[in-house]
Amino acid sequence: MGHSKLVRTDRIKHFLLALLVLFCFLSLSLRANQKKDQEKNKVKLLVEVDKVQPQRKGQICLSVFSLHRGFPGNWKKASHNFCQKVLLNQKKILFEIPAKGLLKKSIAISVLHDQNKNYQQDYFLFRPKEGFGFSNNAFHKREAKIPSFSEAQIKLNSLQKKQVKINLVYL
Repeated sequence: MGHSKLVRTDRIKHFLLALLVLFCFLSLSLRANQKKDQEKNKVKLLVEVDKVQPQRKGQICLSVFSLHRGFPGNWKKASHNFCQKVLLNQKKILFEIPAKGLLKKSIAISVLHDQNKNYQQDYFLFRPKEGFGFSNNAFHKREAKIPSFSEAQIKLNSLQKKQVKINLVYL
């Protein structure tokens, strides 16, 4: 009986040791995955909106589209929307956008100087009353044509800091 108790005790020790090794391995693996997720969350898309006319007040609203549907004006179909209040003498506004969910995709950005905070472009005699802009500065005054998604698209690569500058246009 003494010998069988020793064998049983050895088996229990080996089993507990195997469980401990497995737990350590899983713990290290989980930490490595958490670190990768944290790195992905650190990736930012920096969008600098320039040529803001601060005397017009209101807010600058930025919409990120990952599909052509809704681009450029239907903010409800955008994958991300952000607004910042225009401050006195502020001619540039910087947006830091988490790139999670946007990596390795083509996106297009539209910007609106929303003076009356109604989240849409207002018109007077078919001309925009508020400032606007697009990624790649895809609007050209000479052509006076709203750009397509493909004209404004930019590509985000993984773990790369991307900076985009958009100049607002006021007609």
